[in-house]
Amino acid sequence: MKAIAVSVLFLSLTGCASVGVQVMKQHPAKPVGCPIEVYADEKDVKRDYETIALIDSKTGSTLFDKKTVSAAIDMAKPKACQVGADAIIVVSSDRRGVNLASYGEAKAMIKAIKYK
Repeated sequence: MKAIAVSVLFLSLTGCASVGVQVMKQHPAKPVGCPIEVYADEKDVKRDYETIALIDSKTGSTLFDKKTVSAAIDMAKPKACQVGADAIIVVSSDRRGVNLASYGEAKAMIKAIKYK
């Protein structure tokens, strides 16, 4: 019984958030907190652009983490600034609810773009 309680406590405190970046084309970084436009679909972008990075953002899965798709997108914005992006396009997103192993999590696959 003690082992189960320890396991539950451990699972509620672990589950790190992560943001992975795959740079496709180098650009100078923008300042921290730069404004980043967010698009839900490539068709919404009305300007010519190039994809400069792919960003994979995942929220933490602990009791205390925000586990929404918007939180995953917000976590990706600083990385978009670091790669010099003007905007991001959310390619896909997913949210998983609470289960025995997790308090849930959200993920977003994102294209960082630079206007031409």
